[in-house]
Amino acid sequence: MDIQKKIEELEKQLNSLKEEVKSCNVKYWKPKKGEKFYYGDITKIYCAECTNSDFIKDLFLVGNYFKTKEEAEEELELILATQRLKEAIWTANGGEFVGYNIHSMNYTVTVFRGKLIVNYFNDTKIAQDWMYFKDRETAIKVLEENRKDFEIYYGILE
Repeated sequence: MDIQKKIEELEKQLNSLKEEVKSCNVKYWKPKKGEKFYYGDITKIYCAECTNSDFIKDLFLVGNYFKTKEEAEEELELILATQRLKEAIWTANGGEFVGYNIHSMNYTVTVFRGKLIVNYFNDTKIAQDWMYFKDRETAIKVLEENRKDFEIYYGILE
């Protein structure tokens, strides 16, 4: 094989690999200077224009920027549902997060076949430490009282 053919073959392989890499890369949207975007806090969604201000840079740093108002509202809904769940679980557990413990029954709310259930695990940590309950009855009660927030947290669509 002559050198020119080898070079052409290697260039084809290189181009093929470049295309593979492109298909694997996830591209995140980030507004350009002057472009509008949305961000939120725990009370409201705001529309802003991309500038070089420190405030805007901080929003980008923590990922609090969205292309549409709907995306920002979904994120705000998730944040609020998560906070309400943490408060409900903290209160139901007597003012503490019990966390995962390999030596005990670890009750938590999980999703099984698209349904919310109370389950226990003693050999595998499957949830955030704040998501465990002191006993099964407490887990059932919190699930019943906070079903909508669990659905939002786990992304279960009605």
